[in-house]
Amino acid sequence: MGVATSLGLGVLQMNGGLNAVFGLPENGLWQFVILFVMFCAYMASTWSGLDKGIKRLSNLNMVLCIGLMLYVLVTGPTIAILETITLGIGDYLQNFIGMSLRISPYSDNQWASSWTIFYWAWVIAWSPFVGTIVARVSRGRTIKEYVFGVLFVPPLLACLWIGVFGGAALNLELNGTDVGLAAATEANHHRRPV
Repeated sequence: MGVATSLGLGVLQMNGGLNAVFGLPENGLWQFVILFVMFCAYMASTWSGLDKGIKRLSNLNMVLCIGLMLYVLVTGPTIAILETITLGIGDYLQNFIGMSLRISPYSDNQWASSWTIFYWAWVIAWSPFVGTIVARVSRGRTIKEYVFGVLFVPPLLACLWIGVFGGAALNLELNGTDVGLAAATEANHHRRPV
């Protein structure tokens, strides 16, 4: 279920991005094409094995993501992005437990409840798979290396990624440059069934 959810959300997000950039329609045909391309990449990397294909694909993915993040950081509103990252990490450290358990049982805030429970289920569905992969790639590592690589690096990279792209987008929207992010998000939300 975790893989299916990630795959489904990824296909929808890629289809939305291709629609915004190239004008391709958001429909089942293009979503199937995206899924087929992802399937081919997955099969090619799996066929070549964990040490070759999957490792190379993962390393390529990390290089592309970090390169894109650094490009936006350097060419965007760098100071505003760094301030957003600092604020975001502070909020993360202060409010992690409270925000992880927010479900709003005494109000009509269905968004907080449904998304919190959705992410709980998603993480629980991924846990056995991730545990197996982490155990496999952690063979020969010390406990300190394992804890650092599993508990500190991923949240830090996630905070940096969200901080850079979220900070750049918020800066554009809040400083009078109407790039249409809020309107596009609202329009996309109304097109999809909840």
